[in-house]
Amino acid sequence: MIILEKELCLKDEAAIDEASEQLAQMLGNEGVDRRQVMRIRLSAEEVFLRWRDTGAAGVCTVYIEKKFGGIQLEIVKEGAYNDPFDARYDADTFSRNLMANLGVAFKFNYWRNYNSVSLLIKKKQAGLLVPLIGAIALAVALGMFLNSVFPQAALSLQDSVLTPLFDCFVGLLTAIVGPAMFLSVLCGLCSVGDTAMLGKMGKALFGRLLLMNFFSAVVVGIIMFFTITLSPIESAGNTGQAAAILGILLGIVPSNFVNAFLSGNALQIIFMALAAGTVLMMLRTATYNLMTVVEQCNSVFQTVLEVVSAVIPFFVFINVLRLVLSNEIFKFGGIWWLFAVFFGAIAVWAVLQIIEITLRERVSPLMVFRKMSATFLINITTASSATSFPASLECCEKKFGIHKKLVKIGLPLGTVIFKPATVVYFSALSIFCAGIYDVPITLASFITVLVVSIILSIAVPPVVGGNLTCYTLLFLQLGIPLEALSVAIAVDVVLDFFVTSFDISLLQTQLLHASHKMGLLDNKVLKKVC
Repeated sequence: MIILEKELCLKDEAAIDEASEQLAQMLGNEGVDRRQVMRIRLSAEEVFLRWRDTGAAGVCTVYIEKKFGGIQLEIVKEGAYNDPFDARYDADTFSRNLMANLGVAFKFNYWRNYNSVSLLIKKKQAGLLVPLIGAIALAVALGMFLNSVFPQAALSLQDSVLTPLFDCFVGLLTAIVGPAMFLSVLCGLCSVGDTAMLGKMGKALFGRLLLMNFFSAVVVGIIMFFTITLSPIESAGNTGQAAAILGILLGIVPSNFVNAFLSGNALQIIFMALAAGTVLMMLRTATYNLMTVVEQCNSVFQTVLEVVSAVIPFFVFINVLRLVLSNEIFKFGGIWWLFAVFFGAIAVWAVLQIIEITLRERVSPLMVFRKMSATFLINITTASSATSFPASLECCEKKFGIHKKLVKIGLPLGTVIFKPATVVYFSALSIFCAGIYDVPITLASFITVLVVSIILSIAVPPVVGGNLTCYTLLFLQLGIPLEALSVAIAVDVVLDFFVTSFDISLLQTQLLHASHKMGLLDNKVLKKVC
C-alpha cells in the first residue's frame, strides 16, 4: 500500500526541502526510529542534490510503500543512466552493496530508462513477540481445558481439524524454503559482487570472520559432544564412521537439480546457488538481464516469506494446541539443556575474546564491556542489526579508535558473514529437537549439524521469518519431523534477541583484533574512559 507519492523538481531547492521534511514526517508516523529517520532524510537529500548537480533534468518521484517486511522507500527518475553514488568497482561499492542488503543504505538500480534508489526499512522483530507469546499461552490454556472437560472432543478436534491445517502449512513451507534459500544466496552473491574489490585488507578480514564462525562451531560442538550420547551407525568401527562422513561430503553435489529442492537438502541447494552465482559473477556484463530477473524472483519469494511469517502466530497456536491435546508438550522439559549450551558456548567464546583484548591492549575488560553496552542494549530490545548499525559505527570509530577505513568495510561485511552466536544457536536447537523426537544423532550427522549451521547462519534470507527457512532446511536435512518448527519458533521468541546482540557485540571485538594487526587502531581512544 502506497502511503506517499510525491513529484519534485530537482532544480527547486524549496521542493527538495519540502519533500525531505514530508518524508521524515511520514517515516516518523510509521514508527521508524528518530535517529534512523534523520539518517534516511540526509541520504535522500544527498540523492536529490547529486542528481541536480550532475545536470539531471526533469523531476523525480518519491514513493513510500508499506510492505510485509517493513516500509519500502524508493526514489525514481526517468532518463539516462545516472548513479548518484558514483559507484566504482572498489571496496566502497562492496560496502555499499552490503549495507543496502542490510537495509541501512540506499541501493541503486537502472532499468529501462529509469534510475531508482531504494531502501527497505525493516520492521522490528519485537513486533512478533506479543502475538507469539499470546498464541502459546492461549493454546496451552485451551488445550488443558479441552483435555479435562471435553476429552473426546479434543481428540476429534486434533484429528479432523488441527492435523490437516498443520500438514497444509508444512507443505506450503516445504515448497517455499528451497527456492527461497537458493535465490537468497544467488542474489546475495550477484548484488555484492566479486570479493576482489575488497583489496588486501578486506580479504584478510573476510577470512578471519569466516574462521571465527568455524571456531564457534568447534566450541559448541565440544560442549554438546560431552553432554549428549551419539548413536552408533550400522557399520561399526572407525571405517563405518569415516564412510558416513565421506558420504555426506560427496552428497553435497546433487545428482538431480529438482530432487535437491524436493528433499530440502540444504547443502545441495546452497552448493548449486554458489556454483550458479560464481558463473554469473564471471560473466557479469553478459548476464545483466539474467541477474535482474534473479533479483526480481528473489524479491517475490522474500515477499512470500514475509506473508508466511505474518501467520506464524496462528501456526504456532495450532501446533502447540496439538502438542497439548496429545500430551506431547511434556517432552520439552529438557529445554534447559538448550539454554545452558547456548549461553555456555557464548560465554566461553566471549571470555576468550575479552581476555585476548585485555592482555594485548592492556585495557580493563569492564571498560570494553561499557563501551559496547549501547549497541548491546539496542540489539537486546530490537533484535535488529540494522537498527543498531549507527551505534555500532560510533562504538568502533569513536570508542574503540578503529580506523574509519576498516570500519567502513568490516562492519557491513561482518554483519552479513560473522554469525558465531547464530551458529551456536542453530547447532544446539537442532540437537535438542532431534532428542525430543528420538531422531538418532551419529557422529556423521553431528558433524553435518555443525557444517549446515555454519552455512545457513550466513545464508539466512534477510526478511522477517527468514530464520523459519533455516529451521525447515535444518530439520529436513537431519530427518527431524517438522512438528519441531513450533518448538524452534517458541524458543526463537526469547533467544533471537540474545543471538543478534552477541553476534554484533562479538563482531566489534573482532574488528578490534583486526585493527591491531593491521596497525589501524588508536590506542589512546581505546584507553580513554567514556
